[in-house]
Amino acid sequence: MRLVAIGMACALSACASTYAPNPNDPVDMAAELGNRGKLYVGMGEVCDSAVGGAHREAIVQTVRAEQQDLGVLAGLVQRAYSGHATDELAAHMAAQLGVHDIGAATFCAEVVSQARAELSTRADSVRQMPVSPSDPMDYARLWTY
Repeated sequence: MRLVAIGMACALSACASTYAPNPNDPVDMAAELGNRGKLYVGMGEVCDSAVGGAHREAIVQTVRAEQQDLGVLAGLVQRAYSGHATDELAAHMAAQLGVHDIGAATFCAEVVSQARAELSTRADSVRQMPVSPSDPMDYARLWTY
């Protein structure tokens, strides 16, 4: 029985890692908003360590502002606040600086601007989707996603 449970957990884990969000599902899109926000918050932290300033805080404020009006889906955006600087994000910044031949301050200002625009667009898209689940299991998804 234990082996069956372990096998099921491995199978579910493999499926979850290849899951692509459904663009017509407000739960998936709110979660994806949180995922994108997490990347931007992490990049804001990279910018803060590279050039100083409050880039991370500006992005967090954007996430908060967009999250307010999402109703029951707002909790799915919480994951954005756990974004932190990573080696991958620092490497991305370094690559972009070289490709576009710009300074770190210019890049970081653009990151904040892009975060505001993209997160606003994604949040507007989620707000326009109907959130009335047709299947009782959809209610469970809201709390377990």
